[in-house]
Amino acid sequence: MVAALVLAGLMTFLYSAQSDPHESVASDGSPAPPLETTPTRIEPSPGTSARYPPPNAVSDDELAGLTPPDTIQLVSLRQQVIEDDDRIWIPSPNPFPFRAVVHVETGSQRCSGWLISSDTVITAGHCVHEEGKFTPVGKIVVASSIEGNEGKFKTPFPTCGAKRLYSTAGWTSTADESFDYGAIKLDCKLGDLVGWLGAGDEPSPAGKRGQIAAYDPNTAESACDTNGTFRKLCVAVGKPMMTISGTQLFYDTDVEGGGSGAPVVVSTAPTFAVAIHGYSAKHNALPLHKTLNHGVLITPRVFQNLLAWSKATTS
Repeated sequence: MVAALVLAGLMTFLYSAQSDPHESVASDGSPAPPLETTPTRIEPSPGTSARYPPPNAVSDDELAGLTPPDTIQLVSLRQQVIEDDDRIWIPSPNPFPFRAVVHVETGSQRCSGWLISSDTVITAGHCVHEEGKFTPVGKIVVASSIEGNEGKFKTPFPTCGAKRLYSTAGWTSTADESFDYGAIKLDCKLGDLVGWLGAGDEPSPAGKRGQIAAYDPNTAESACDTNGTFRKLCVAVGKPMMTISGTQLFYDTDVEGGGSGAPVVVSTAPTFAVAIHGYSAKHNALPLHKTLNHGVLITPRVFQNLLAWSKATTS
């Protein structure tokens, strides 16, 4: 009897280990990078950019690789301004830590993300894997401090492409929003220039003010307003009421379409990400989901993936 119970327990353990919804999945089928228990946090870095070169438009070759604006599927249903619009514009070139937040073009979506190392961007899983498949890496364009109309933005920094994309088994197999996070391995080291945010071991964000900086679509060049075609970095601070439920963080911090993948930070610690924004209030009828924006909380298990992805090498 004891032997049977031990065997049953072992089988349950093995099944759980084999069906971990956080298991890393790569766009090129490469093995999951090894998970490590140390360090327990990644420290932020401001990068080396003390001076900015003159702003330059995306090259003709890069523009040719982008999907025409009228075919872009805006993800505004995943974002929402709650009550009054509290967002403010951060002019380009963005100072640190805002320049570590990046704009992500995928060919079918426009998202946000944030650097966590010299060549790694963290974003929402649905920004790199949608409709059952990964976005082709050749369609990915990543840039910091952008401003301009969709598909024709300007940036003072180099633009980057992608070498590999990551997400989780829970997102790629069942589209479970609790595991809706991923990463982009860049073909350049943009983080060395603009810096990156920290993540990992940090006091609980519960009950604190959330802050989100994201590349929202606006109608005006110098203000953050309603959904339009002019992209720039907008930032908002919410009320001191962030709430943890399961593996997600809920907040009333304002964000609009294009904010998927943006870092959620505590307003008093803006260089350290505590969650990955993904969805709007009214996304579904579940409690909290009806009234608050939300994203994946960076738990110790989520951080293990972020750390592994940041250390992963690409040929």
